[in-house]
Amino acid sequence: MQKTGGLLTVLLCLSTILLAVNANAPFVGVKSGDWIEYQVTIIGNVPAQHNSTWARLEVMQVQETLVSLKITSAFEDASPLVESVSIDLATGNLGDCFIIPANLNVGDSFFDRRQGNLKITYVQQKTVAEAERTLLSTATTETLYFWDQKTGILVEAHTTTSDFSMVTKATKTNMWQDQTSHLIMYAIAVTAIVILIVLAFLAFRKKNAGALL
Repeated sequence: MQKTGGLLTVLLCLSTILLAVNANAPFVGVKSGDWIEYQVTIIGNVPAQHNSTWARLEVMQVQETLVSLKITSAFEDASPLVESVSIDLATGNLGDCFIIPANLNVGDSFFDRRQGNLKITYVQQKTVAEAERTLLSTATTETLYFWDQKTGILVEAHTTTSDFSMVTKATKTNMWQDQTSHLIMYAIAVTAIVILIVLAFLAFRKKNAGALL
């Protein structure tokens, strides 16, 4: 009995440790198959690698805090560029802050290995890609960022330097549409269940009324 009790104690301790580790891990709000498109407006002398007019970010794979992305960028005077990018929310390897931990709020911080700890300073409601979304924002010395709260995906960025200014805005995505579709399907399913219950009740009542006669 003592050995069994000791084993249970060890297992409970390990479970507690694992739960604590998972609780501290950043929450990834995107999934494989998600995509988002951006329009980019540039004024001034921007470096060639950033001189794009349009971009599409696709989530190829998600494994714990690791996210594999395919990024397609279009340029005015060059062929489209397709890149494979891997980010890790746990280590702060966020690329150009494409994705941050989901479900943050004002006062929460996350780590970006290029810029250090960044704190969410503002939350607002805004229409993005034809849907009302809750956005998180913070600012660095050069860039004002906006991310979708539920997914952590970047939806808007305003960058200003001594040489150029660049505005990136999300215009299309399947993430909001997927969520809307799920809600519609859920509403339809609930309505169908309610109708079946009502019909069953009416049939039962009619049967009982017939039996009484």
